[in-house]
Amino acid sequence: MSDYSIVFLKTLIFYIAIFRNRKTIITFFKLGFLNFKTNINKAKRTFNFKVRFKLNKNILNF
Repeated sequence: MSDYSIVFLKTLIFYIAIFRNRKTIITFFKLGFLNFKTNINKAKRTFNFKVRFKLNKNILNF
């Protein structure tokens, strides 16, 4: 059950990131593969973390 929910969150951010930016896709998969084997709580924390920093595009200058 936990793997399916994490993949579901990844696909949601993936489709949102396609319409928004391409940098967010790259940074999302970098954080996604690191946080793939962790708990759902950490995945939700990184989910809210990416949504907050997605609004601040000045911070995402890699």
